[in-house]
Amino acid sequence: MILWDFPNKAPLAVLKGLSISVKRLTFSPDDRFLASIGESNIVIIWDTNDGSAIYTRVFETTPMFLSWGDILTDKNPKHPSYIVVVGFNNHVNINTLEFDIASMQYFLKEGSCQFPNTGLIRNYTFSVINGDMLMAGTTGGEICLFSVYSQIYRATMPLSSNGLLSIALMDDKIFVGGGDGKV
Repeated sequence: MILWDFPNKAPLAVLKGLSISVKRLTFSPDDRFLASIGESNIVIIWDTNDGSAIYTRVFETTPMFLSWGDILTDKNPKHPSYIVVVGFNNHVNINTLEFDIASMQYFLKEGSCQFPNTGLIRNYTFSVINGDMLMAGTTGGEICLFSVYSQIYRATMPLSSNGLLSIALMDDKIFVGGGDGKV
């Protein structure tokens, strides 16, 4: 995979680690990192400054979504921490990408989101984070809401009869595109 400088039409870095296909790509809010979900259940996070892979993990099950949350500068303003959420059909990992001064590199501190006792198994189509709220659309036509900072499932809202396909946030409004043609 190649990271391009589009205005100059020149490659910035060759990103290694994904050989078959890319299922999801997303940049951190400051464009410092690029995270991906690849074939064979692999998640890789690259540093866009030099193209180095700073995190690679192969999961037992397929990750369905990956989203960046807030950038946290309270501990180390020079090397901020990043919220990174990886979702699966039966659990959500709310992680923090933190800089370790001793090793002079970033590492991923993993955390799990608390789900209802009865479980919550969904096929997710997209995800987006707005402050503390993670919104994940499903093939069942609902949006699942999670608190990022409390790491807990909050609610499910049915919105469409034929799955949710897309979401857009504009100021304090949320637009969701359903498989039944409704917005």
